[in-house]
Amino acid sequence: MRIPSRWLVIGVVAVVLGGTAFTSPPSPSPQKVSLRELEDTPDNYLGHRIVVEAQLTENVKALGPVAELTVFADSNQRPTRLRFLAPKSLADQVARIGGGKSVVLLGTVSAPESARVGHAIEVEEITLRNADGPATVLKPTATAPPPTSTTPAKAEVPAATTKPPAVETGKKSDKVPTLLVFVAGGMVVFLIVAMVVGFSLIRRMKSKAAAAVKRLKISDSAGKRPR
Repeated sequence: MRIPSRWLVIGVVAVVLGGTAFTSPPSPSPQKVSLRELEDTPDNYLGHRIVVEAQLTENVKALGPVAELTVFADSNQRPTRLRFLAPKSLADQVARIGGGKSVVLLGTVSAPESARVGHAIEVEEITLRNADGPATVLKPTATAPPPTSTTPAKAEVPAATTKPPAVETGKKSDKVPTLLVFVAGGMVVFLIVAMVVGFSLIRRMKSKAAAAVKRLKISDSAGKRPR
């Protein structure tokens, strides 16, 4: 049975779209979890993006390119098995919030670097709740490149160098061997040409002599015939 071409095209398109949808699933939404549950079972959320409500103060502890945030639960208890880390640009904004704030933290749970420290929550966004108005969202900002100096660089003047004296060529001592080479080469060529000409002359003279002898023999034989 022959399949119509239009149904074949529709089937191919459906397979392609279905394969694309299967290989490229949408990214999962962040999982909302309480701060206490996150501290009790942090391994259950390892590698997951989570949303957690907490109390945040302006106190931050710089740790190189990142900073540790000071986070409390609703009961003003600070978690001891968790560390909330944020990029420096985000931590600088937290340091200016002024006092404790009710916030919603969005981040990813990562494994602890050692047994002495707790699981790290890499904070990527902080939402400050405001009872009198809309919430404020804090995100890391791109760091500006360091300013460059506009003073033109001084052109380097190359050091003066003394040109070495040119070496004279073509002296008599150099010309004499060259002249001898040319003379010797000319003599060799002359001898070769003379030998070729001599051989050709000898062959020509031999051929003439043979012809003369042949004619002489013919004349002698003609004179000896009886009359």
